[in-house]
Amino acid sequence: MVLLQEDDHIKGVVEKPVYRHDMNAGIYLLNPELRQRIPKGQRTDMTDLMTTLLAEKKRLLTYPIIEYWLDIGRHPDLELARAEFDVHFGDE
Repeated sequence: MVLLQEDDHIKGVVEKPVYRHDMNAGIYLLNPELRQRIPKGQRTDMTDLMTTLLAEKKRLLTYPIIEYWLDIGRHPDLELARAEFDVHFGDE
């Protein structure tokens, strides 16, 4: 619950808000000419490249993933994905 307050006086309460945002799944497709913008042998965060391209008024597109998706960047999440695979992708 969220408290509506003035100083230390509670003036009301409301249920927790629900926020809906599109999230970055970390899957990128680049035009071949953009690969030249990434220095060889140097770490480059995709968000930095995207910020640069946006500042240059380049067009970036998104593709929504509405299907099952799970970040497997941590070992426990990879194990969860393995355990859930047949539930989401097995024979129907």
